[in-house]
Amino acid sequence: MIAPRWRKVLRDIGETPLRTALAVVAMAAGVFGLGTILTSYSILTRELAKTYADTNPSSAIVSGTRAPNNAIEVEPRPLVRARVRIGNDEWAPLYLYVVRDFNDIHIDKIRRDTGAWPPRNDEVLLERTALSVARAHIGDRVTMRTPDGVERTLRVAGTVHAAGQAPAWMDHVVIGFVSWNSIARINEMPQLRVVTRGARLRHPHADQMDTFLFLLGAFGALTLVLSAVLVANMIHALLAEQVRQVGVMKAIGATTRQIIALYLGQVSILAILALALGVPLGMSAGRGYARFAATILNANIASDRVPLAIFAIEIAIGILVPLAVAFGPVVRASRITIHEAFSNDVARRPFGTRRFDRWLARMRWLPRPLMLSLRTTFHKRGRLALTVGTLAVGGAVFISALNVAAAWSRVLDEDTNARRYDLEVRLARPYPIEQVRGIATYVEAWDESDVLVGRKHVTVISLPPQSKLLRMPMIRGRWLDEGDGVVINQYLPSLRIGDVVAGQRIIGIAKDAGSAVIYAPLRSNGMTRSLRVIGKQRDVERALERAGIAVKSLQSVADRRKAIADHLIIIESALVFAAMLVVLVGGLGLMSTLTLNVIERTREIGILSAIGATPRTIARNVVFEGVLMGVLSWLVAIVIAIPATLAMDNVAGRMFHKTPLEFFMSPRAIAWWLALVLILAALSSFYPARRSLQMAVREALAYE
Repeated sequence: MIAPRWRKVLRDIGETPLRTALAVVAMAAGVFGLGTILTSYSILTRELAKTYADTNPSSAIVSGTRAPNNAIEVEPRPLVRARVRIGNDEWAPLYLYVVRDFNDIHIDKIRRDTGAWPPRNDEVLLERTALSVARAHIGDRVTMRTPDGVERTLRVAGTVHAAGQAPAWMDHVVIGFVSWNSIARINEMPQLRVVTRGARLRHPHADQMDTFLFLLGAFGALTLVLSAVLVANMIHALLAEQVRQVGVMKAIGATTRQIIALYLGQVSILAILALALGVPLGMSAGRGYARFAATILNANIASDRVPLAIFAIEIAIGILVPLAVAFGPVVRASRITIHEAFSNDVARRPFGTRRFDRWLARMRWLPRPLMLSLRTTFHKRGRLALTVGTLAVGGAVFISALNVAAAWSRVLDEDTNARRYDLEVRLARPYPIEQVRGIATYVEAWDESDVLVGRKHVTVISLPPQSKLLRMPMIRGRWLDEGDGVVINQYLPSLRIGDVVAGQRIIGIAKDAGSAVIYAPLRSNGMTRSLRVIGKQRDVERALERAGIAVKSLQSVADRRKAIADHLIIIESALVFAAMLVVLVGGLGLMSTLTLNVIERTREIGILSAIGATPRTIARNVVFEGVLMGVLSWLVAIVIAIPATLAMDNVAGRMFHKTPLEFFMSPRAIAWWLALVLILAALSSFYPARRSLQMAVREALAYE
């Protein structure tokens, strides 16, 4: 036999299906959000590491044929740098790696994806993400052109997966693999893949992954906090309705401890139901997002198994958090005296007993229904604060995510504006400066070389001190106006102004978008192999061909900007994904609050109907309450978004850009959130408003 107290618990759950459903959905929303992020985080951290480790990544790539003394494993893989035709007078960079034996690769392994394996001597296997960049399909023939102008036609025999390579669409480079006797082996660069003892290996996009996983973890914690707030809101409402029942139980002899156990037991049952709903949905969404993120990072999800620890964490949090937030209100409710329980009738408190009510009464120009809606909205101030706060935090995250995305765009715009040219052209060999000046309206001859900074090869770009085509924004120090010293960018954090690098003293640190670069004054000898050009790409391509100038690579500034922006897709997707989860929790909080308000005002709605208020008027008031809460949350969200944006700019900027992003509040983000929160408020008000429309006067007046 079930004890009477537990029969009451089960009866309360069964007789109030709407309130029970709201409580379960509120708890399930938190479990879903947390489970989604924990699932995707656990799968990605494991699978990204495993995918990269399975390639047996090289510790270093050595130019030449001589391996370092500390090498424990060496494999030759020459590189052919060329360009591939992707349209009329359109070419994309092409990197072809020459493999000695496709069936015996030990370092930086590649895996067969589709098509033939291994390729014949007139064939190429493209990295699976390169087909779209090459604008080709398996079976097509593509034309490659080497820097000295030699052309070869290769058949695309299939695709491979090179997990150690960045996605081709991200770097805007076509990556392919050819056989040892391939016809494409022209002017190749000898290279050795080397594994050394004790080397610390990092994925090429480790910075992106670190930033991405950090954001997922941070938003997971935030979702947990918001779900706890949402659960607290629901439990406060539940206990407010049961005050008289507590008084009855005390009157017939129930102890405080028994009442606490009874209500905590009810919360536990609701939490278990929420787990049954939220855990499977969260796992499914987390697996889907992990697959999406892995695709962007050019990784495979070999197993989407979720560790048992994640289940344990979700179950523990799904039960303990509701119990923790319920404990205080339950204890306070259980300690109420019998007299207080039967005299507590908050719903019928006379209008005018609060300062806000008296202020509202003086607004005689307000319509009575609107005045009643305002009073109802601000009546349950604790619930209003929790609802507005939850939705405001969701809005702040949404606004901050768009602010960070806008800040990234501003960085790219600033970088693009600093580059006052259209094209970067690298020539196959040195040419006289006078010969190249005729290819476009304005051409500047630059120079490029490499220098070793620590263990890192860094590009040195030499340009005329009075260059009209480049002036980078400075973080500290000054630019190359006087032709003395060098300027580094923020990707060389170990160097400071006054240090010596490339044989010259550092005079400034520039803000750049891309990779580590040293800018130096040009010492011209009348020859050049690097150009910056103002002109259209097709026109310049034709002019170079007519002049007999062999091109090593050609990239437009617009394409460079897009390549950098594409590297940020995974970060922006994490921000938007996490923001939408938080908004979901906030929207559920708003809907549950409005529904509870309608339930608690059932008698009041019956009285209004009895004295002539139409169902549409009552429903309109419910919608107005939702919109008012939405607008309040929007105002609070703007305030919260300021420190949130500062924090995100600092973390995301330092992890990926090596310097904090400049703070920027996007007016578009604020406007979008206002539009979204109004839509959310209207949708959240739909069911409560519909319920108020369907109430019969007699049933409403008889509601207990």
